Amino acid sequence: MKQSSIKKFVLDYLESNEIKFSIDKNNIHTVYFKEVLANKLGIERKFTFNREISDDHGVDYLSIHSDLTKFLLRDSLDKGQIVKAVLDFPVKIKDKLNLPETIKIKKQEEKKEIAICFMFKVSSTNTHENQPEFLKFVIVDYENGTVFPEEISSEFHNFDFKEARFKFNPNNVVKSHSVAYETLEKYLNNKYEESGIVNKALLNKQIEEMESRHDEFKRECKMEVSKQEDRCKYWRERIKASRTIPKEREYRNSLKASEEKLEQFKKENESKTNLNFLNTESRIKDIKNQYDFDINVYLSGSIVFEYNVKKLILQETQSGEEVSLTYNVLSNSIQEYVCPTCEKTPNSFNISINGYFCCPSCSTYQEKDKGFLCKRDNVEKCIITGNFIKKEVNNQCLTCKKYFDKSLFKKDVLGKRTCPLCLIKTYFGDIINKKDAIFSKKHNAYFKPDEVTKCIFSNEYYLLNEVSKTTGSRKTVANKYIEKCKFTGLTFVKNEMSDEGTSKLVTGLKEIDTKNIKYSHLKEVIKKNRVEFNENSFWALARVKGLLKSKYFLYDKKKKEILSK
Repeated sequence: MKQSSIKKFVLDYLESNEIKFSIDKNNIHTVYFKEVLANKLGIERKFTFNREISDDHGVDYLSIHSDLTKFLLRDSLDKGQIVKAVLDFPVKIKDKLNLPETIKIKKQEEKKEIAICFMFKVSSTNTHENQPEFLKFVIVDYENGTVFPEEISSEFHNFDFKEARFKFNPNNVVKSHSVAYETLEKYLNNKYEESGIVNKALLNKQIEEMESRHDEFKRECKMEVSKQEDRCKYWRERIKASRTIPKEREYRNSLKASEEKLEQFKKENESKTNLNFLNTESRIKDIKNQYDFDINVYLSGSIVFEYNVKKLILQETQSGEEVSLTYNVLSNSIQEYVCPTCEKTPNSFNISINGYFCCPSCSTYQEKDKGFLCKRDNVEKCIITGNFIKKEVNNQCLTCKKYFDKSLFKKDVLGKRTCPLCLIKTYFGDIINKKDAIFSKKHNAYFKPDEVTKCIFSNEYYLLNEVSKTTGSRKTVANKYIEKCKFTGLTFVKNEMSDEGTSKLVTGLKEIDTKNIKYSHLKEVIKKNRVEFNENSFWALARVKGLLKSKYFLYDKKKKEILSK
Protein backbone atom coordinates (compact mmCIF):
# COMPACT_ATOMS: atom_id res chain seq x y z
CA MET A 1 0.00 0.00 0.00
CA LYS A 2 1.25 3.51 -0.84
CA GLN A 3 1.73 6.56 1.35
CA SER A 4 -1.24 8.37 -0.16
CA SER A 5 -3.15 8.58 3.15
CA ILE A 6 -0.24 10.36 4.92
CA LYS A 7 0.26 12.70 2.01
CA LYS A 8 -3.47 13.44 1.86
CA PHE A 9 -3.64 14.11 5.60
CA VAL A 10 -0.65 16.49 5.60
CA LEU A 11 -1.71 18.42 2.53
CA ASP A 12 -5.32 18.69 3.79
CA TYR A 13 -4.00 19.97 7.12
CA LEU A 14 -1.85 22.63 5.41
CA GLU A 15 -4.73 23.74 3.19
CA SER A 16 -7.38 23.84 5.94
CA ASN A 17 -5.06 25.84 8.21
CA GLU A 18 -4.04 28.19 5.34
CA ILE A 19 -0.35 27.36 5.67
CA LYS A 20 1.75 28.34 2.64
CA PHE A 21 3.93 25.71 0.96
CA SER A 22 5.71 25.12 -2.32
CA ILE A 23 6.86 22.06 -4.27
CA ASP A 24 10.03 22.05 -6.39
CA LYS A 25 10.91 19.85 -9.38
CA ASN A 26 12.31 17.16 -7.04
CA ASN A 27 8.97 16.91 -5.20
CA ILE A 28 10.50 18.50 -2.11
CA HIS A 29 7.87 20.39 -0.10
CA THR A 30 8.85 23.64 1.62
CA VAL A 31 6.37 24.76 4.30
CA TYR A 32 6.29 28.26 5.88
CA PHE A 33 4.79 28.18 9.39
CA LYS A 34 3.54 31.25 11.30
CA GLU A 35 2.99 32.31 14.91
CA VAL A 36 2.62 29.36 17.35
CA LEU A 37 3.50 26.68 14.83
CA ALA A 38 6.57 28.67 13.76
CA ASN A 39 7.75 28.77 17.37
CA LYS A 40 7.33 24.97 17.70
CA LEU A 41 8.32 23.75 14.26
CA GLY A 42 10.43 26.57 12.84
CA ILE A 43 9.48 29.07 10.19
CA GLU A 44 10.56 26.89 7.30
CA ARG A 45 10.50 23.08 7.04
CA LYS A 46 11.52 20.96 4.06
CA PHE A 47 10.25 17.41 3.62
CA THR A 48 9.29 14.84 1.03
CA PHE A 49 7.05 11.80 0.84
CA ASN A 50 9.68 9.81 -1.07
CA ARG A 51 12.43 8.03 0.92
CA GLU A 52 14.93 8.03 -1.98
CA ILE A 53 14.52 11.78 -2.52
CA SER A 54 14.91 12.25 1.25
CA ASP A 55 18.21 10.34 1.24
CA ASP A 56 19.53 12.12 -1.87
CA HIS A 57 18.73 15.69 -0.74
CA GLY A 58 18.96 15.39 3.05
CA VAL A 59 15.42 16.50 3.84
CA ASP A 60 12.83 14.98 6.22
CA TYR A 61 10.99 11.87 5.05
CA LEU A 62 7.35 12.15 6.12
CA SER A 63 5.93 8.82 7.26
CA ILE A 64 3.33 7.89 9.86
CA HIS A 65 6.13 7.58 12.40
CA SER A 66 7.87 10.92 11.72
CA ASP A 67 7.77 13.66 14.38
CA LEU A 68 6.19 16.24 12.07
CA THR A 69 3.32 13.90 11.12
CA LYS A 70 2.64 13.11 14.79
CA PHE A 71 2.68 16.80 15.68
CA LEU A 72 0.22 17.71 12.93
CA LEU A 73 -2.08 14.86 13.95
CA ARG A 74 -1.92 15.89 17.62
CA ASP A 75 -2.63 19.51 16.65
CA SER A 76 -5.68 18.44 14.61
CA LEU A 77 -6.95 16.55 17.67
CA ASP A 78 -6.52 19.61 19.87
CA LYS A 79 -8.64 21.58 17.43
CA GLY A 80 -11.62 19.33 17.96
CA GLN A 81 -11.37 17.28 14.79
CA ILE A 82 -11.74 14.07 16.83
CA VAL A 83 -15.25 13.22 18.09
CA LYS A 84 -15.73 12.14 21.70
CA ALA A 85 -18.66 9.87 22.58
CA VAL A 86 -19.90 7.17 24.93
CA LEU A 87 -21.18 3.85 23.67
CA ASP A 88 -24.81 3.32 24.62
CA PHE A 89 -24.79 -0.45 24.84
CA PRO A 90 -27.34 -1.79 27.35
CA VAL A 91 -26.85 -5.47 27.96
CA LYS A 92 -28.05 -8.25 30.25
CA ILE A 93 -24.87 -9.94 31.37
CA LYS A 94 -26.42 -13.35 32.10
CA ASP A 95 -27.98 -13.52 28.63
CA LYS A 96 -24.87 -12.16 26.91
CA LEU A 97 -22.51 -14.60 28.63
CA ASN A 98 -24.99 -17.44 28.16
CA LEU A 99 -24.50 -18.56 31.75
CA PRO A 100 -25.96 -21.93 32.80
CA GLU A 101 -28.73 -22.05 35.40
CA THR A 102 -26.31 -23.27 38.10
CA ILE A 103 -24.29 -20.02 37.85
CA LYS A 104 -25.37 -16.89 39.64
CA ILE A 105 -23.80 -13.42 39.53
CA LYS A 106 -22.86 -12.80 43.14
CA LYS A 107 -21.40 -9.34 42.57
CA GLN A 108 -20.80 -6.97 39.67
CA GLU A 109 -19.09 -3.62 39.22
CA GLU A 110 -18.64 -1.34 36.23
CA LYS A 111 -15.56 0.48 35.01
CA LYS A 112 -14.97 2.65 31.95
CA GLU A 113 -12.59 1.84 29.12
CA ILE A 114 -11.61 3.98 26.13
CA ALA A 115 -11.29 2.84 22.54
CA ILE A 116 -10.70 4.72 19.31
CA CYS A 117 -12.36 4.00 16.00
CA PHE A 118 -10.52 5.27 12.93
CA MET A 119 -12.66 5.62 9.82
CA PHE A 120 -10.59 5.22 6.67
CA LYS A 121 -11.92 5.93 3.21
CA VAL A 122 -10.44 3.46 0.76
CA SER A 123 -10.64 3.89 -3.00
CA SER A 124 -9.18 1.71 -5.71
CA THR A 125 -8.45 2.48 -9.36
CA ASN A 126 -8.97 -1.18 -10.20
CA THR A 127 -11.43 -1.17 -13.10
CA HIS A 128 -12.45 -4.75 -12.30
CA GLU A 129 -13.26 -4.02 -8.65
CA ASN A 130 -16.90 -4.49 -7.54
CA GLN A 131 -16.44 -2.01 -4.67
CA PRO A 132 -14.04 0.69 -5.86
CA GLU A 133 -14.71 2.89 -2.79
CA PHE A 134 -15.68 1.98 0.77
CA LEU A 135 -15.28 2.91 4.43
CA LYS A 136 -13.13 0.73 6.66
CA PHE A 137 -13.40 0.94 10.46
CA VAL A 138 -10.47 -0.06 12.70
CA ILE A 139 -11.02 -0.01 16.48
CA VAL A 140 -7.95 0.19 18.73
CA ASP A 141 -7.77 -0.05 22.52
CA TYR A 142 -6.69 3.31 23.94
CA GLU A 143 -4.48 1.90 26.70
CA ASN A 144 -2.57 -1.01 25.19
CA GLY A 145 -2.95 -0.41 21.46
CA THR A 146 -4.49 -3.80 20.70
CA VAL A 147 -6.85 -4.03 17.74
CA PHE A 148 -10.41 -5.23 18.26
CA PRO A 149 -11.59 -8.20 16.16
CA GLU A 150 -12.79 -7.63 12.61
CA GLU A 151 -16.36 -8.63 13.48
CA ILE A 152 -16.56 -5.74 16.01
CA SER A 153 -15.22 -3.16 13.54
CA SER A 154 -17.54 -4.32 10.77
CA GLU A 155 -20.58 -3.74 13.04
CA PHE A 156 -19.42 -0.32 14.24
CA HIS A 157 -21.82 1.56 12.00
CA ASN A 158 -24.71 -0.12 13.88
CA PHE A 159 -23.58 1.09 17.34
CA ASP A 160 -25.46 3.84 19.20
CA PHE A 161 -23.45 6.68 20.74
CA LYS A 162 -24.18 9.54 23.08
CA GLU A 163 -22.26 12.76 23.54
CA ALA A 164 -19.62 12.51 26.26
CA ARG A 165 -16.98 14.52 28.06
CA PHE A 166 -13.77 12.93 29.23
CA LYS A 167 -10.05 13.53 29.01
CA PHE A 168 -7.59 11.58 26.93
CA ASN A 169 -3.97 11.90 25.94
CA PRO A 170 -3.48 12.84 22.26
CA ASN A 171 -0.20 10.91 22.24
CA ASN A 172 -2.16 7.69 22.71
CA VAL A 173 -4.31 8.64 19.74
CA VAL A 174 -1.21 9.13 17.61
CA LYS A 175 0.15 5.73 18.66
CA SER A 176 -3.23 4.11 18.07
CA HIS A 177 -3.44 5.68 14.61
CA SER A 178 -0.12 4.04 13.72
CA VAL A 179 -1.45 0.65 14.87
CA ALA A 180 -4.71 1.18 12.96
CA TYR A 181 -2.85 2.15 9.81
CA GLU A 182 -0.65 -0.97 9.97
CA THR A 183 -3.76 -3.12 10.54
CA LEU A 184 -5.47 -1.51 7.57
CA GLU A 185 -2.38 -2.10 5.44
CA LYS A 186 -2.42 -5.84 6.21
CA TYR A 187 -6.15 -5.98 5.52
CA LEU A 188 -5.81 -4.25 2.14
CA ASN A 189 -2.82 -6.37 1.15
CA ASN A 190 -4.91 -9.50 1.76
CA LYS A 191 -8.01 -8.01 0.17
CA TYR A 192 -6.32 -6.96 -3.07
CA GLU A 193 -3.89 -9.83 -3.34
CA GLU A 194 -6.56 -11.96 -5.02
CA SER A 195 -7.54 -9.08 -7.32
CA GLY A 196 -3.89 -8.72 -8.31
CA ILE A 197 -3.65 -12.44 -9.11
CA VAL A 198 -6.89 -12.38 -11.15
CA ASN A 199 -5.83 -9.24 -12.99
CA LYS A 200 -2.44 -10.73 -13.79
CA ALA A 201 -4.06 -13.89 -15.17
CA LEU A 202 -6.48 -11.88 -17.34
CA LEU A 203 -3.68 -9.60 -18.49
CA ASN A 204 -1.43 -12.53 -19.44
CA LYS A 205 -4.28 -14.14 -21.34
CA GLN A 206 -4.95 -10.99 -23.39
CA ILE A 207 -1.24 -10.45 -24.04
CA GLU A 208 -0.93 -14.05 -25.27
CA GLU A 209 -3.92 -13.57 -27.57
CA MET A 210 -2.50 -10.34 -29.07
CA GLU A 211 0.97 -11.84 -29.49
CA SER A 212 -0.63 -14.87 -31.13
CA ARG A 213 -2.53 -12.62 -33.59
CA HIS A 214 0.72 -10.79 -34.39
CA ASP A 215 2.48 -14.11 -35.04
CA GLU A 216 -0.40 -15.15 -37.32
CA PHE A 217 -0.09 -11.84 -39.21
CA LYS A 218 3.64 -12.47 -39.74
CA ARG A 219 2.91 -15.98 -41.04
CA GLU A 220 0.39 -14.61 -43.57
CA CYS A 221 2.95 -12.07 -44.79
CA LYS A 222 5.58 -14.78 -45.16
CA MET A 223 3.14 -16.91 -47.15
CA GLU A 224 2.69 -14.10 -49.69
CA VAL A 225 6.45 -13.79 -50.08
CA SER A 226 6.78 -17.58 -50.30
CA LYS A 227 4.18 -17.76 -53.13
CA GLN A 228 6.06 -15.12 -55.09
CA GLU A 229 9.37 -16.97 -54.51
CA ASP A 230 7.73 -20.12 -55.94
CA ARG A 231 6.66 -18.07 -58.97
CA CYS A 232 10.26 -16.98 -59.54
CA LYS A 233 11.45 -20.57 -59.19
CA TYR A 234 8.88 -21.64 -61.78
CA TRP A 235 10.22 -19.18 -64.39
CA ARG A 236 13.82 -20.23 -63.73
CA GLU A 237 12.89 -23.83 -64.44
CA ARG A 238 11.07 -22.78 -67.66
CA ILE A 239 14.19 -20.91 -68.77
CA LYS A 240 16.32 -24.03 -68.33
CA ALA A 241 13.79 -26.13 -70.26
CA SER A 242 13.33 -23.65 -73.14
CA ARG A 243 14.43 -24.80 -76.60
CA THR A 244 14.21 -21.56 -78.59
CA ILE A 245 15.72 -18.13 -78.06
CA PRO A 246 12.39 -16.27 -78.34
CA LYS A 247 10.84 -18.48 -75.65
CA GLU A 248 13.85 -18.06 -73.35
CA ARG A 249 13.67 -14.27 -73.81
CA GLU A 250 9.93 -14.38 -72.94
CA TYR A 251 10.58 -16.46 -69.79
CA ARG A 252 13.38 -14.17 -68.68
CA ASN A 253 11.09 -11.14 -68.94
CA SER A 254 8.48 -12.98 -66.81
CA LEU A 255 11.18 -13.89 -64.23
CA LYS A 256 12.34 -10.29 -64.03
CA ALA A 257 8.78 -9.09 -63.44
CA SER A 258 8.27 -11.75 -60.75
CA GLU A 259 11.56 -10.83 -58.98
CA GLU A 260 10.63 -7.14 -58.98
CA LYS A 261 7.24 -8.05 -57.51
CA LEU A 262 8.98 -10.25 -54.89
CA GLU A 263 11.19 -7.37 -53.73
CA GLN A 264 8.10 -5.15 -53.56
CA PHE A 265 6.29 -7.79 -51.42
CA LYS A 266 9.28 -8.07 -49.07
CA LYS A 267 9.44 -4.32 -48.47
CA GLU A 268 5.67 -3.98 -48.04
CA ASN A 269 5.45 -7.01 -45.68
CA GLU A 270 8.36 -5.79 -43.56
CA SER A 271 6.68 -2.40 -43.21
CA LYS A 272 3.28 -3.99 -42.41
CA THR A 273 4.87 -6.40 -39.88
CA ASN A 274 6.70 -3.58 -38.07
CA LEU A 275 3.55 -1.47 -37.98
CA ASN A 276 1.53 -4.40 -36.65
CA PHE A 277 4.20 -5.02 -33.97
CA LEU A 278 4.11 -1.37 -32.84
CA ASN A 279 0.30 -1.43 -32.72
CA THR A 280 0.38 -4.66 -30.70
CA GLU A 281 2.93 -3.25 -28.21
CA SER A 282 0.85 -0.10 -27.86
CA ARG A 283 -2.33 -2.10 -27.16
CA ILE A 284 -0.46 -4.28 -24.63
CA LYS A 285 0.74 -1.14 -22.86
CA ASP A 286 -2.83 0.22 -22.73
CA ILE A 287 -4.14 -3.07 -21.34
CA LYS A 288 -1.41 -3.16 -18.69
CA ASN A 289 -2.50 0.30 -17.59
CA GLN A 290 -6.07 -0.99 -17.32
CA TYR A 291 -5.06 -3.85 -15.04
CA ASP A 292 -2.57 -1.91 -12.87
CA PHE A 293 -4.26 -0.12 -10.01
CA ASP A 294 -3.50 2.08 -7.02
CA ILE A 295 -5.12 2.01 -3.60
CA ASN A 296 -5.73 5.39 -2.03
CA VAL A 297 -6.50 5.77 1.65
CA TYR A 298 -7.19 8.74 3.85
CA LEU A 299 -8.56 9.20 7.32
CA SER A 300 -12.10 10.56 7.06
CA GLY A 301 -12.78 10.73 10.80
CA SER A 302 -12.13 9.31 14.26
CA ILE A 303 -14.25 8.63 17.31
CA VAL A 304 -12.75 8.34 20.76
CA PHE A 305 -15.39 6.66 22.87
CA GLU A 306 -15.99 5.20 26.31
CA TYR A 307 -17.64 1.84 26.92
CA ASN A 308 -18.43 -0.31 29.94
CA VAL A 309 -16.43 -3.25 31.24
CA LYS A 310 -18.11 -5.42 33.89
CA LYS A 311 -16.17 -6.87 36.82
CA LEU A 312 -18.07 -9.96 38.00
CA ILE A 313 -17.91 -12.56 40.75
CA LEU A 314 -19.64 -15.76 39.64
CA GLN A 315 -20.70 -18.60 41.94
CA GLU A 316 -21.53 -22.17 40.96
CA THR A 317 -24.42 -23.29 43.16
CA GLN A 318 -23.61 -27.02 42.96
CA SER A 319 -20.01 -26.84 44.17
CA GLY A 320 -20.15 -23.39 45.77
CA GLU A 321 -16.98 -22.42 43.90
CA GLU A 322 -16.47 -18.72 43.09
CA VAL A 323 -14.42 -17.03 40.38
CA SER A 324 -13.84 -13.41 39.42
CA LEU A 325 -13.57 -12.19 35.85
CA THR A 326 -13.93 -9.12 33.69
CA TYR A 327 -16.41 -9.07 30.84
CA ASN A 328 -15.76 -6.72 27.91
CA VAL A 329 -19.13 -5.57 26.60
CA LEU A 330 -17.72 -4.22 23.34
CA SER A 331 -15.77 -7.31 22.27
CA ASN A 332 -18.19 -9.71 24.00
CA SER A 333 -15.22 -11.48 25.55
CA ILE A 334 -14.06 -12.57 28.98
CA GLN A 335 -10.91 -10.93 30.32
CA GLU A 336 -8.83 -11.20 33.50
CA TYR A 337 -10.13 -14.70 34.23
CA VAL A 338 -7.83 -17.24 35.88
CA CYS A 339 -9.05 -20.81 35.49
CA PRO A 340 -9.08 -22.37 38.99
CA THR A 341 -8.44 -25.82 37.50
CA CYS A 342 -5.33 -25.18 35.38
CA GLU A 343 -4.49 -21.55 36.35
CA LYS A 344 -4.34 -20.45 32.71
CA THR A 345 -5.94 -17.18 31.54
CA PRO A 346 -8.41 -18.14 28.78
CA ASN A 347 -11.16 -15.95 27.32
CA SER A 348 -13.95 -18.43 28.06
CA PHE A 349 -14.90 -20.99 30.69
CA ASN A 350 -16.85 -24.23 31.12
CA ILE A 351 -18.60 -25.86 34.07
CA SER A 352 -17.78 -29.52 34.71
CA ILE A 353 -20.41 -32.14 35.54
CA ASN A 354 -19.51 -31.81 39.22
CA GLY A 355 -19.78 -28.01 39.23
CA TYR A 356 -16.11 -27.04 38.85
CA PHE A 357 -14.98 -24.02 36.83
CA CYS A 358 -12.65 -25.08 34.03
CA CYS A 359 -11.60 -23.89 30.58
CA PRO A 360 -11.32 -25.37 27.05
CA SER A 361 -7.70 -26.41 27.57
CA CYS A 362 -8.36 -28.40 30.75
CA SER A 363 -11.78 -29.89 29.98
CA THR A 364 -13.49 -32.01 27.38
CA TYR A 365 -17.12 -32.55 26.45
CA GLN A 366 -18.53 -36.02 27.08
CA GLU A 367 -21.47 -36.87 24.84
CA LYS A 368 -22.43 -39.74 27.13
CA ASP A 369 -22.70 -37.48 30.21
CA LYS A 370 -23.92 -34.42 28.26
CA GLY A 371 -21.40 -32.25 30.05
CA PHE A 372 -17.75 -31.33 30.52
CA LEU A 373 -15.13 -33.22 32.48
CA CYS A 374 -12.07 -31.59 34.01
CA LYS A 375 -9.13 -32.81 36.09
CA ARG A 376 -10.99 -32.30 39.35
CA ASP A 377 -13.79 -34.67 38.34
CA ASN A 378 -11.61 -37.72 39.15
CA VAL A 379 -10.53 -38.00 35.56
CA GLU A 380 -7.26 -38.17 33.70
CA LYS A 381 -6.41 -36.81 30.27
CA CYS A 382 -5.99 -39.37 27.51
CA ILE A 383 -2.55 -38.61 26.10
CA ILE A 384 -3.65 -39.74 22.64
CA THR A 385 -7.06 -38.10 22.09
CA GLY A 386 -6.74 -35.32 24.67
CA ASN A 387 -10.13 -36.23 26.16
CA PHE A 388 -10.59 -36.53 29.89
CA ILE A 389 -11.38 -40.09 30.93
CA LYS A 390 -13.01 -41.22 34.13
CA LYS A 391 -10.65 -43.11 36.43
CA GLU A 392 -12.44 -46.43 36.12
CA VAL A 393 -10.88 -49.90 35.84
CA ASN A 394 -12.26 -50.43 32.34
CA ASN A 395 -10.53 -47.24 31.14
CA GLN A 396 -7.10 -48.25 32.47
CA CYS A 397 -4.30 -49.94 30.57
CA LEU A 398 -3.15 -53.03 32.51
CA THR A 399 0.44 -52.42 31.45
CA CYS A 400 1.18 -48.71 32.07
CA LYS A 401 -1.81 -48.12 34.40
CA LYS A 402 -2.74 -44.93 32.51
CA TYR A 403 -6.25 -44.04 31.34
CA PHE A 404 -7.37 -43.97 27.71
CA ASP A 405 -10.52 -43.83 25.59
CA LYS A 406 -12.06 -47.29 25.54
CA SER A 407 -12.05 -47.35 21.76
CA LEU A 408 -8.24 -47.31 21.79
CA PHE A 409 -7.77 -50.53 23.80
CA LYS A 410 -6.83 -53.87 22.24
CA LYS A 411 -6.45 -57.33 23.74
CA ASP A 412 -2.94 -58.67 23.30
CA VAL A 413 -2.01 -62.31 22.64
CA LEU A 414 -2.16 -62.97 26.39
CA GLY A 415 -5.70 -61.56 26.62
CA LYS A 416 -4.70 -58.39 28.51
CA ARG A 417 -6.37 -54.98 27.90
CA THR A 418 -3.59 -52.81 26.48
CA CYS A 419 -3.27 -49.25 25.12
CA PRO A 420 -1.66 -48.54 21.71
CA LEU A 421 1.47 -47.12 23.38
CA CYS A 422 2.15 -50.40 25.20
CA LEU A 423 1.60 -52.76 22.27
CA ILE A 424 4.49 -54.30 20.38
CA LYS A 425 4.87 -57.17 17.90
CA THR A 426 6.66 -60.40 18.70
CA TYR A 427 9.16 -62.19 16.50
CA PHE A 428 6.32 -64.31 15.12
CA GLY A 429 3.99 -61.33 14.48
CA ASP A 430 1.74 -61.61 17.55
CA ILE A 431 0.67 -58.44 19.42
CA ILE A 432 1.79 -58.38 23.04
CA ASN A 433 2.15 -55.79 25.79
CA LYS A 434 5.56 -54.38 26.68
CA LYS A 435 5.39 -55.51 30.29
CA ASP A 436 5.02 -59.23 29.57
CA ALA A 437 7.04 -59.35 26.36
CA ILE A 438 10.55 -60.79 26.66
CA PHE A 439 13.36 -59.39 24.55
CA SER A 440 15.93 -61.72 23.05
CA LYS A 441 19.23 -60.09 22.25
CA LYS A 442 20.20 -63.00 20.04
CA HIS A 443 17.19 -62.49 17.75
CA ASN A 444 16.81 -58.74 18.42
CA ALA A 445 13.07 -59.26 18.86
CA TYR A 446 10.30 -59.76 21.43
CA PHE A 447 8.69 -63.08 22.35
CA LYS A 448 5.85 -64.44 24.46
CA PRO A 449 7.02 -65.74 27.85
CA ASP A 450 6.29 -69.37 26.89
CA GLU A 451 8.33 -69.14 23.68
CA VAL A 452 11.74 -68.50 25.25
CA THR A 453 13.79 -69.38 28.31
CA LYS A 454 16.82 -67.88 29.95
CA CYS A 455 20.31 -69.35 29.62
CA ILE A 456 21.90 -69.25 33.10
CA PHE A 457 25.36 -69.05 31.58
CA SER A 458 24.88 -65.96 29.36
CA ASN A 459 21.76 -64.53 31.06
CA GLU A 460 20.25 -64.14 27.57
CA TYR A 461 16.91 -65.46 26.28
CA TYR A 462 16.76 -68.23 23.64
CA LEU A 463 14.00 -70.14 21.90
CA LEU A 464 13.09 -73.42 23.59
CA ASN A 465 14.71 -75.50 20.85
CA GLU A 466 17.94 -73.57 21.28
CA VAL A 467 18.49 -74.60 24.93
CA SER A 468 18.86 -77.89 26.84
CA LYS A 469 19.21 -79.02 30.44
CA THR A 470 22.64 -80.50 31.23
CA THR A 471 22.56 -84.10 32.50
CA GLY A 472 25.45 -83.56 34.87
CA SER A 473 24.30 -80.38 36.67
CA ARG A 474 20.65 -80.04 35.60
CA LYS A 475 21.17 -76.46 34.32
CA THR A 476 19.21 -74.81 31.46
CA VAL A 477 21.82 -73.56 29.02
CA ALA A 478 22.03 -72.59 25.37
CA ASN A 479 23.18 -75.58 23.34
CA LYS A 480 26.36 -73.86 22.25
CA TYR A 481 27.53 -73.61 25.86
CA ILE A 482 27.10 -77.37 26.65
CA GLU A 483 30.01 -79.87 26.60
CA LYS A 484 30.19 -83.65 27.23
CA CYS A 485 32.54 -85.23 29.79
CA LYS A 486 34.64 -87.96 28.11
CA PHE A 487 34.82 -90.08 31.29
CA THR A 488 31.25 -89.88 32.63
CA GLY A 489 29.32 -89.22 29.42
CA LEU A 490 27.37 -86.50 31.27
CA THR A 491 26.85 -83.01 29.84
CA PHE A 492 27.90 -79.87 31.70
CA VAL A 493 28.02 -76.11 31.23
CA LYS A 494 31.15 -74.83 29.57
CA ASN A 495 32.52 -73.35 32.81
CA GLU A 496 32.05 -76.71 34.60
CA MET A 497 34.55 -78.40 32.30
CA SER A 498 38.36 -78.44 32.11
CA ASP A 499 40.32 -77.72 28.97
CA GLU A 500 40.89 -81.45 28.39
CA GLY A 501 37.20 -82.23 28.03
CA THR A 502 36.85 -83.49 31.59
CA SER A 503 34.18 -82.31 33.97
CA LYS A 504 35.01 -80.84 37.36
CA LEU A 505 33.20 -83.85 38.82
CA VAL A 506 36.18 -85.90 37.60
CA THR A 507 38.98 -83.41 38.18
CA GLY A 508 37.73 -82.87 41.73
CA LEU A 509 38.13 -86.53 42.84
CA LYS A 510 39.88 -86.98 46.22
CA GLU A 511 40.90 -90.15 48.05
CA ILE A 512 38.71 -91.05 51.06
CA ASP A 513 37.81 -94.14 53.11
CA THR A 514 35.07 -96.11 51.43
CA LYS A 515 33.17 -96.36 54.69
CA ASN A 516 32.69 -92.58 54.62
CA ILE A 517 30.54 -92.79 51.47
CA LYS A 518 26.89 -92.44 52.56
CA TYR A 519 25.35 -94.15 49.51
CA SER A 520 24.97 -97.89 50.29
CA HIS A 521 24.43 -98.98 46.68
CA LEU A 522 27.70 -97.34 45.73
CA LYS A 523 29.65 -98.77 48.65
CA GLU A 524 28.55 -102.31 47.75
CA VAL A 525 30.27 -102.22 44.36
CA ILE A 526 33.53 -100.80 45.70
CA LYS A 527 35.83 -103.62 46.91
CA LYS A 528 38.63 -101.47 48.32
CA ASN A 529 38.90 -99.67 51.62
CA ARG A 530 39.97 -96.42 49.99
CA VAL A 531 38.62 -94.84 46.88
CA GLU A 532 38.73 -91.49 44.98
CA PHE A 533 35.37 -89.77 45.41
CA ASN A 534 33.56 -86.56 44.37
CA GLU A 535 29.90 -85.48 44.12
CA ASN A 536 27.54 -82.66 43.18
CA SER A 537 23.83 -82.13 43.86
CA PHE A 538 22.77 -84.84 41.43
CA TRP A 539 25.63 -87.30 40.97
CA ALA A 540 28.30 -89.13 43.03
CA LEU A 541 31.45 -90.42 41.29
CA ALA A 542 33.90 -92.99 42.60
CA ARG A 543 37.14 -94.03 40.88
CA VAL A 544 38.89 -97.27 41.88
CA LYS A 545 42.46 -97.54 40.65
CA GLY A 546 43.55 -100.88 39.19
CA LEU A 547 46.90 -102.24 37.97
CA LEU A 548 46.23 -101.36 34.34
CA LYS A 549 43.32 -98.91 34.43
CA SER A 550 40.83 -97.26 36.75
CA LYS A 551 37.16 -98.07 37.12
CA TYR A 552 34.49 -95.33 37.40
CA PHE A 553 31.23 -95.80 39.30
CA LEU A 554 28.54 -93.12 38.61
CA TYR A 555 25.68 -92.98 41.09
CA ASP A 556 22.33 -91.22 40.37
CA LYS A 557 21.24 -89.72 43.68
CA LYS A 558 17.61 -89.17 42.66
CA LYS A 559 17.01 -92.66 41.23
CA LYS A 560 19.38 -94.27 43.80
CA GLU A 561 21.04 -96.43 41.23
CA ILE A 562 24.38 -96.80 39.59
CA LEU A 563 24.18 -95.52 36.03
CA SER A 564 27.37 -97.18 34.77
CA LYS A 565 30.59 -98.79 36.00
